[in-house]
Amino acid sequence: MENIFLNKVLKYYDITLQEYDELSIIPSSLSFLDEYNFDQTSKASEIIKEHISKNKKILVYGDYDADGIMSTSIMINCLKELNGDCSWIIPNRYLDGYGLNLIKAKELEPYFDLFITVDNGITCIDAINYLKNAGKTVIVLDHHEPLDILPNADAIIHPNFSNFGSINSSAGYVCFLFSKALLGRYDFYLGTLAAISTISDAMPLKGQNHKLLKFIFNNYKNHRNQIIDLLCEGEEFEETTISMKVAPKINSIGRIIEDKTVSNIVNAFVSKNNNEVKSYYDWITSINEIRKKESQEALYETKNNNDFNDKLIVVESKYKEGLIGLIASSLCAEFNKPVFVLHNNEGTIKCSARSPKGFDIINAFGACKDILLTYGGHENAGGCSFKECDIEKFKTLLNSVEYSFNSSPQENEKYIDLNVSEFLFENYDIVQSISPFGEEWKRPLLKLPKIRCSSLMYSKDLKHILSYVGQNKKIVGFNLPKAEMIKHLFVDFFGYFKISSYLGRKTLEFNISYFNESE
Repeated sequence: MENIFLNKVLKYYDITLQEYDELSIIPSSLSFLDEYNFDQTSKASEIIKEHISKNKKILVYGDYDADGIMSTSIMINCLKELNGDCSWIIPNRYLDGYGLNLIKAKELEPYFDLFITVDNGITCIDAINYLKNAGKTVIVLDHHEPLDILPNADAIIHPNFSNFGSINSSAGYVCFLFSKALLGRYDFYLGTLAAISTISDAMPLKGQNHKLLKFIFNNYKNHRNQIIDLLCEGEEFEETTISMKVAPKINSIGRIIEDKTVSNIVNAFVSKNNNEVKSYYDWITSINEIRKKESQEALYETKNNNDFNDKLIVVESKYKEGLIGLIASSLCAEFNKPVFVLHNNEGTIKCSARSPKGFDIINAFGACKDILLTYGGHENAGGCSFKECDIEKFKTLLNSVEYSFNSSPQENEKYIDLNVSEFLFENYDIVQSISPFGEEWKRPLLKLPKIRCSSLMYSKDLKHILSYVGQNKKIVGFNLPKAEMIKHLFVDFFGYFKISSYLGRKTLEFNISYFNESE
């Protein structure tokens, strides 16, 4: 018998039933990754193993965001398992900035024989040239946009030009795939770190990214890990938990800490001592509480002291440089416009940018490159720096960039019409079968049409919709008070399926994102 709701899902994603079935398959092992391989993987592996055999000192130089921290942790776990004499550095964004620079290269060169950059390095031309001229060996594992020239490294592993395919991957994924060459096997725990990096760095959930996460999420219960469980706070290890609970805690370290202790976070992911892991977790959560307080203050002040009517949002912030990315993300989500948040650091402007689909940040930075000191990132997230005297020129150049995107995300937004009779657990399963969802593979938006407002039920304080539509099924709408809803006769609800559990009882929810008055 034809499944009408399944047909709606196929139409929504513009996929065939065969493609749906393929997306629904949970890989039985990680062997599917064997079809993906980076050029120079064998060369890089041989270099590392040779240095280990000769007791050479190895440094992994990472980055201060979640992807950089996961990448560093993956590499250090591998090197330790191979008994390598290894150290790591997570640079401090306030003291060191992003990437291996010439100053750090000169500082570190006397102490190490092999330098491995992860989640950076592809644009570190001067620093790597210095190390090579000093007789050092350098391996780059990165996924950022390269410059016109590549660094003079002994080996470069990068998804865009290492014969990997058209879908970009996180640096953590790059390191995880490389770990197979080092260890001779795929390590599940390292896969969980790669999964965190994929979600935290907003990589497209297509192809190998989707397959990896599907395998990890569906098998995690058989491979539980202390630090991952702690970061999840009792929630299931899946994409929403990573984006809402795990990644923000990890990112808080690089955003808040202003000294070299930022590197300590890697201990949480490489230590084998349970007491140590718990201690580092407590430290991470304490820093995250500071991050939440300071970011709320920064966002409040930014919103109250700026005008957001222009087609591009360019604002200055006096708060920590580590918070401007959060401000940019919040403003972009709220106003659905490209956002550039500036921070003045003694005459040098640091900029963090976020944009909706349709505006390419790297292209925008390219239009400004004559005045930029540094820039990098991805299509919808990036950063740059320039001199204070060029602020107005920066704004002018940004506004010269041509782009097209929908300034109102709710207009012409794709959705699936959901009849009340289709509000079923089996239809939730149809959607969930092709999870995980994320960048470029969004959870399908559902529309419940023509709901009579007078029939809705509410929480005791009448501030939230909690309206049952059958046994173990309810419509949930937070901050939609009865006083507002009774102004409408009929409304169309737009939202998503969700399963909630209480005392072992599962409830299928339709979680409202927004509503329109019915026509």
